[in-house]
Amino acid sequence: MVSNERQHGSGQRNAFLVFLERMEDNLLAIILMAITVLVLAQVYFRFFTESSLTWSEELSRFLMIWMTFLGASVALRRNEHIQIDNLIKAKRISNGTRKGILILRAILMIAFLVSMFYGTLALMQITGFQKSPSMRLTMTYVYAVIPISSLLMVIYAFIELAKNLRSSQRRFPVQEVNDRVKEEMIP
Repeated sequence: MVSNERQHGSGQRNAFLVFLERMEDNLLAIILMAITVLVLAQVYFRFFTESSLTWSEELSRFLMIWMTFLGASVALRRNEHIQIDNLIKAKRISNGTRKGILILRAILMIAFLVSMFYGTLALMQITGFQKSPSMRLTMTYVYAVIPISSLLMVIYAFIELAKNLRSSQRRFPVQEVNDRVKEEMIP
């Protein structure tokens, strides 16, 4: 795994970003533990007491949705989303073109995430009256993870954009890009 110092480019990191990272990581760990306990409890009740918990499957499904969207945010922060990086690593491409591709990628990502944020807010207003079948939980709580994770991903995409814009003031050699991609791929 790439060290945090290398990942963010400097030894000093913003305290707010450190707080966000820890909060995400801890929340994901708690959600994973909760899902595990719920599924094990459901298995126990179904096979040993011959009755089932009516709400545990629904809650574990909702927690899985939360874990997926928050995990997407963590993957973006760590640059671990699946990507096609042949253009970025190609030796035939000039440094300016490479920088342009990275900057365009960050801008398009931000635009998509902002539209997802506002679209989900509209969806939450429309479906705010719906309740889950078993737990009678307002579906707004389930959908709330989408704007939260979108906002987190926008923050990380802006950081990546700023990093790429700063790199435009210095030379951006192919070897540096290849080293960066290799670092990001090493677990």
